[in-house]
This record gives sequence, structure tokens and C-alpha cells, in this order.
Amino acid sequence: TSSDEALAGVWRTNMSENTKIDQYVENLANTHQMCATLLKTPHYAKMGMEGVFTIIQTAKSLGIDPMIALAGGLYYFHGKVEMSARQMNAIIRSRGHSITVDNKSDDKICIVHGKRKDTGDTCACKFTIEEARRIGLTKNPTWLNYPEDMLFARAISRLGRRLFPDLIGNCYVEGEIDDDKLK
Repeated sequence: TSSDEALAGVWRTNMSENTKIDQYVENLANTHQMCATLLKTPHYAKMGMEGVFTIIQTAKSLGIDPMIALAGGLYYFHGKVEMSARQMNAIIRSRGHSITVDNKSDDKICIVHGKRKDTGDTCACKFTIEEARRIGLTKNPTWLNYPEDMLFARAISRLGRRLFPDLIGNCYVEGEIDDDKLK
């Protein structure tokens, strides 16, 4: 009868939801066990359970291998996740999208152009040494020693937020959270 078929449909839906919940709980337990194992090493012990767990879960949600994330792709800082510019670049390109550094880029300005493979949408973003100076970033020795790399990191972060937010999530680029203390 149709009522039996309807009940069977509800039962299958509930079983499917219960299976998803069970898989989620098992995934969390596995992640917790991985964290406990990693925390036995001095490097990960410095990050603490919260940092290691957050990086692993963020990596999984973004489709990044957790060990790559823990090896410098993602950072945990003041309760937030930062992503290295290398990781942003890699994740965007690995999904078939393109990023081009404008040939006008130098140690004073970085301009990056992005194009989405799926929609064809494009965007260009820049970050200048003047912006960095104005907000106090150039007080950091890394900015003085590697201005082109630092400008690229900020430009790609801006591009990622505007054109590829589905790929980088709500991650900040490496150094952005710490740089807030300079302001």
C-alpha cells in the first residue's frame, strides 16, 4: 500500500541520516585519536590539541590533506586559521582555476589576475607597499627583506576572498592575524 511505501521511505531517510551522524562521530573520534598521537611530538605539542584539531578539521572541510595543512599549509593563531599564500595558490590552481601575476608587479606593487574555470568569472586584485606602510606592516622585518613575496601573499588573499571564497573558506593569509597587533 502507499502508506507502507511512505513509512518505508521515512525509515530509509532516518536510517540514512543516522548513518551520516554515525560517520561524522566516527570521523571526529578518528581526528581526536590523530591529534592525540601528533601531540606526543614537541612540534605539535606547542600547537596544543585545539590548534591541531582545528587545522585538521579545516583542512578536511577545504579538501586539503591534513598532513600538508599541518606541515605549513594552515596555521592556528588566536583561535583563527591562517593559510599560507603557497597553500592558497595551490588549492586554487588544483581545482583548475587560473592565477596570473601581472608583469607590472615588483617590490612596490603586486597585481594578480584570477579566472574561475567553472563560471569564467574574473577578478584582478592588487596590494601595494604604500598600503603595507600605511597600516604598519613594513615594521616587520620579513616585509623589508621579502617585499615581493609579502605583496603577493596579500594580493592573492584579496583575490581568494573575492573570487575563490568557496576554496579558501574563512581563512586569513599567513601573517594577517598577527599583523593586526602592529596596527
